[in-house]
This record gives sequence, C-alpha cells and structure tokens, in this order.
Amino acid sequence: MWSVTVIDRDDAHYYQPGFLFIPFGFTTIEKITRKKSKFLPKDVEFIISEVERIDAEGSVVILADGRKINKSGVISTKELYEIFPGGPAKKAARIAGLPKPVGCV
Repeated sequence: MWSVTVIDRDDAHYYQPGFLFIPFGFTTIEKITRKKSKFLPKDVEFIISEVERIDAEGSVVILADGRKINKSGVISTKELYEIFPGGPAKKAARIAGLPKPVGCV
C-alpha cells in the first residue's frame, strides 16, 4: 500500500491565463482561484506549511513549524500510474526524477 503526502505553503491554485483579464475587469482573482486540495485524490494527505529543509540522508522533510515528515524512498512508474490513472505520469515521473514511463501519453 502506498501513501502520498503533498506539502505546499498554501492551498490556492491560480488559473494563470486568467491573470490577463483581471486588469480589464473581465474577471477577478476570486474567480480564477481554486483550492489545490480539491485536485488531489482523497487518499493523499495535504499539509499546508513551508518546508524548512530536507534531510536526504535521514529521509526526513522538516517543516517550518518543526514537524518532521518521514519520506519513503522512490516509487515505481507502475505506482505512479495507480496514483494518476489518466496521467500525468510523464510529468510526475520527471518531477520525481524517474525515467519516462514506456507508452506514456
């Protein structure tokens, strides 16, 4: 069984192309903002915090408030497809430092 923890400094996702229309009054920042947490699968833990540092040798992520999150090594490409059934396995693999999945869209 896998578990995924996403750590980010806030929960705001901005639809960036919408920024073009704000100065002209066609939209507002509220209309182009969504919660990042709503895009994550329900099994993904989402922590809102700054990351103080990553201790690679100790496999620990240390948050700004002092909490320590143990990270569990590398996940396989197969596991990435389980986490992102319709994609974006190619991009997720690149971010994770894994080789490009074979037959990836």
